[in-house]
Amino acid sequence: MDPTPRFGHKFPVFGMPIAQELLDAWEERRISSAVAVMELLLTIGDADRVTHWLGAFADASGQNRYEELLRIVERNRDGCARAIRIAQRFDGHAGRGGTPEARVAATRELFDLAVGDSEEASVALYSLGNAEVLHAATGEVVRTMQEWGVLDKTKRILQIGCGIGRFEVALAPRVALAVGIDIAPKMIEAAQRRAAGLTNVRFALSSGFDLRPFEDGAFDLVYAVDSMPYIVDAGSELVETHFREAARVLGKNGEFVIFAFSYRPDTDADRVDVERLARAHGFRVLSGGTSPFDLWNGRVFRMARAD
Repeated sequence: MDPTPRFGHKFPVFGMPIAQELLDAWEERRISSAVAVMELLLTIGDADRVTHWLGAFADASGQNRYEELLRIVERNRDGCARAIRIAQRFDGHAGRGGTPEARVAATRELFDLAVGDSEEASVALYSLGNAEVLHAATGEVVRTMQEWGVLDKTKRILQIGCGIGRFEVALAPRVALAVGIDIAPKMIEAAQRRAAGLTNVRFALSSGFDLRPFEDGAFDLVYAVDSMPYIVDAGSELVETHFREAARVLGKNGEFVIFAFSYRPDTDADRVDVERLARAHGFRVLSGGTSPFDLWNGRVFRMARAD
């Protein structure tokens, strides 16, 4: 889940210039309609204010150039409120610092609260709690992985930060074993419920500090979808540990894929960090910093073990 707007501070009193920048990005198709609405909600801070502001852009005939965005807000009123509430909690913890242990504990608590607000929005705010939007966004990631050729009936895969288990459910028919770990107990409870009956799916509560429960070479693919930013937030030592541990649990020719490395707006800085970490821990970067998705704007870093 990305609770942080990329176009400025959350909830400013006078956010209209930032909001206009968001609309410009949407009109240029640099962000999707779902992401644009989420960003507007987090920037302006209230669904009524968003619709009032967007409603001012009607021409003389009554046509509004942002009608699509207005429809999303109106169709997801309750979800808008839930997404804002989740984001406000995360915003209250942003920049507080503390030890890695304290940061992991705070993240665990926040996600346990978020999943109670909305399972769908807890893993993707831009879904606004809409299961159809989340399903479509999940499908985009799955199709990308399928196109890479990293999924087949022989593969054993591990997700770091599985949330409500949406990817394990989607990938179960395509792999031999899908394992998901998460630090939030209520996330794991939701994942287990959603994956009930899938015999090749496993979930486990994680400490958030390593992959110790898993043997060397246990997996063919390790991936993280929108969870690495929280590891980055907890400190560089924890990031190093997860790269080292990913290399350890991957077999020969195994791949490590990060869907969103951090929430900072500097993709070049992310690319530099990932390339350094990859070299240090025995990976070669296959692709770095691109976003192949229509709905979500997460940037992908794909690496393979340099055996």
